Amino acid sequence: MPKVRSVAAFTALFVFVALGVFAGGLRGAEFSDEAAALPFPPDASELEFVAWTGDINFNSRSPLKSLAAFYLKEMAQRGWELDASDVDIDDDSIELNFKHGAATLEARFSQSSKEVRVRIDTRGLKFSGADDPAKLAAAGVPMPRAALYLQKELPLPESAQKVQYGAEGVMLKSTLGLQEAFEYFSGRIKAKGFRESRRPIVTDTRRYTEFSQGTIQLSVNVFTDDVGSRIVLGYENSQKQSAVKPLPAVASLPLTIPGVAETPTEPVATTPVDVAGNKGSAVVKFGGKQYTFPHAACFQTKDRGDYATMVVFSSKPIPLNKMQAMATKEDDFSFFDLYESATPDYLSLQLGKYLSFSFSVPGVGVANSIDESVDEMKIADGRVKGTFKMPPKEVLSRQFSFTATIDAAVITPTTRISGPADPVATSTDPVSGDWPFSLPEGSEDIRREGSRFRKTYHALVDMPPAEAAAFYRKELPTKGWKAVDGASSDGTLHFANDSMQLSAAFEPQGEKTSIEIVTRDAALAKKEGVLPEAGKGRLILANAHRVEVVYTIGKSDYRLKAGRGAKDFKEALNYSIPPGTYKIVVKIPGQPEQTERIDLTEGTSWAIVALPTGGYLPIQLY
Repeated sequence: MPKVRSVAAFTALFVFVALGVFAGGLRGAEFSDEAAALPFPPDASELEFVAWTGDINFNSRSPLKSLAAFYLKEMAQRGWELDASDVDIDDDSIELNFKHGAATLEARFSQSSKEVRVRIDTRGLKFSGADDPAKLAAAGVPMPRAALYLQKELPLPESAQKVQYGAEGVMLKSTLGLQEAFEYFSGRIKAKGFRESRRPIVTDTRRYTEFSQGTIQLSVNVFTDDVGSRIVLGYENSQKQSAVKPLPAVASLPLTIPGVAETPTEPVATTPVDVAGNKGSAVVKFGGKQYTFPHAACFQTKDRGDYATMVVFSSKPIPLNKMQAMATKEDDFSFFDLYESATPDYLSLQLGKYLSFSFSVPGVGVANSIDESVDEMKIADGRVKGTFKMPPKEVLSRQFSFTATIDAAVITPTTRISGPADPVATSTDPVSGDWPFSLPEGSEDIRREGSRFRKTYHALVDMPPAEAAAFYRKELPTKGWKAVDGASSDGTLHFANDSMQLSAAFEPQGEKTSIEIVTRDAALAKKEGVLPEAGKGRLILANAHRVEVVYTIGKSDYRLKAGRGAKDFKEALNYSIPPGTYKIVVKIPGQPEQTERIDLTEGTSWAIVALPTGGYLPIQLY
């Protein structure tokens, strides 16, 4: 039998294989023993082929189950057979094994906070051309831009061995000596117009330095090796790439696993429960202090059933929909499992044959059985009603007692909540303390970028896109933002205040949602000459260098004296022009010509600024 830990999760995958939901790929493609002929989702990132070990690694923003379903379908079309006796599925990982004759492939999908990590271990496949990113990209393999850039701009020496391109650069070995290899790559980078941006590290066994040009940073790291030298070339580019749309989410539908006899499962009856009328509170006295918990809920788990009914009292609103989801999905769970970040203060009671409690506040955690209590709580008709009192007793050398009263529905594995979504608390993360809006509690990957006129805010939240959008429909008006009539849709919200505009977009990212909020300060942009005219974009050319710089657009040269527009964009070459793609050649004395392409869309403003240290910086101002 297969190692399936969640039959429902597994069968959800196979229905998509049977129905052929995913478009693209090679329909009916014949088996190939080339690694590059394997399927890769369109949004695969940081893809790398490790030829000498037979490994392939990449990341994806697609949902975990969607990736597994994609491989089940695409591998079958390529003639691979799933080993149904060797399948392993958890809530945050899936392992699938395939074979074709003597060739085998093990695919492991692991959910992280931001994306799914995919690790593919192959045996019996060829890795022809794994050191040729351009050829792989031409065949439709989603190669990283670091690999494509370095292959094109920095040809490797003829003595290159064990070449591995990846998302952050390329690693290789060479018969060139330490200094010879260092000079080989450093010289070619300098010839491309890059300037060295740090003092080199020079030791008996290592050479290291960095270079920069515009948004690109390169590094050369050379070590001594038995064959001569080991080289690591690094690549970074601060210019944002367009995101590729992830695979659609998989819906759950029952389907028997091919080749394995499964006992059909009866559909689970779901009884609607109304939690809107939940009432309850608890007061705990401990060590001379009093703690009040104004929110209450009740639940049972699959493992414990009605043998133990949990009654919880919390200092903050309880995520009842998440509690229902865990009761349905998990065999067992506790109150603190409902929270990914800090758990609120709480008192939890276990009702049943054995009475116990758990109490948690900062610096204190107590769990114990209960004796000589006054238990007037009754469980009937799917509700818990009544009062529970525990008289004073010594706990941790201090007096402890509590009184709890409740009237609430019991959430079980066979119930479904009828009512509104869970309330979402706002984050107190200091990183976002000066932002013009709040984030949901538990937000991750919090960052901000942009200019004084236009800022982009990012965060990752543990909720569906619809719930994230609902949070901001409620949250933004509390910060003085007003919805723009007729402008918002399900995917994007549009708000404004007296001087600024705000747009908020929500995209699924695995089991979570990526939030991107953009604010534009139209008043400030207009004051400083950055605001584009209606129906147009604005292009600004400035020079912060100490020498005259020439910008060429089309057949026209635009000369800017040293310092022009560096402190005031009104004094720069400042044009409101039709939207389009503009090719700008930057000519700085003593450096090779450099070319930048700006996609100027309606309502945006871009600037190119020649830097005082050489090179230039393209930046979206508005």
